[in-house]
Amino acid sequence: MKIPVALSIAGVDPSGGAGIFADIKVFSILGVYGTGVITSITSQNTYELNQIKYLDRKFFKKQLYTLLKDIKPDSVKIGMIANADLIDTVRQSFIEYSIKKIVLDTVMISKQGRIIGSKKLVKKIVSELLPLADIITPNIPEASFISGINIKNKVDILKAAEIICAKGAKNVLIKGGHLEGFWSLDFFFDGNKMRVFKNKRIKTKNTHGSGCVLSSAISSFMAKGFSPEVSVKKAIRFVNISIKNSLDIGRGFGPVNVLSVHR
Repeated sequence: MKIPVALSIAGVDPSGGAGIFADIKVFSILGVYGTGVITSITSQNTYELNQIKYLDRKFFKKQLYTLLKDIKPDSVKIGMIANADLIDTVRQSFIEYSIKKIVLDTVMISKQGRIIGSKKLVKKIVSELLPLADIITPNIPEASFISGINIKNKVDILKAAEIICAKGAKNVLIKGGHLEGFWSLDFFFDGNKMRVFKNKRIKTKNTHGSGCVLSSAISSFMAKGFSPEVSVKKAIRFVNISIKNSLDIGRGFGPVNVLSVHR
């Protein structure tokens, strides 16, 4: 029996709401066989993140190459890479094994607008991984940093998307969660045209892992053969249902409920 295979390269969130644990759940729910290579291990729960342990390059490379020489994924989702030493390894392995359908969701800027890691790390992600990506999924602060545009409106979003594509990305999904208003807007740009996905904003504090779930859902649909645009459309619907049925788990920001979605 054949089944599409997806790979998540990401960190570990012990609460299960985000990172590689969330990605594997999404892959399974959407009928894709999930594999994973760990970049970091966090100490966190639903209300605090108090430590991150980064895996050294040698062991990370061992994980990645051992997997790829046996199982070639149909798509890859790249999540948290906060150690610049790992980026060269990822890039080289993708070239050597001709890895395609890459979803780049590396967190670069926090919700508060702070750079995660260093400017050097972010620039290396942009220069080394962005050109390999079939789609990148930045939030507005990340899109602003990558493009150099201070995004204030939809016109700015289009300009930023054009610049990001010019840097090598084939498609861009700029997540509009930072925008205020009744509607939740996400902006997909394929290098030629912009498509806006418009959904009613759901009022809940339990949105932990929504970004990870979105990118792993996109990766799942791409592994199954859908185009980036169709994959984004399906993934946004998946995430909206997950948020609508989000869970009151823990004392902080609960996770979105991917188990509520029927494929």
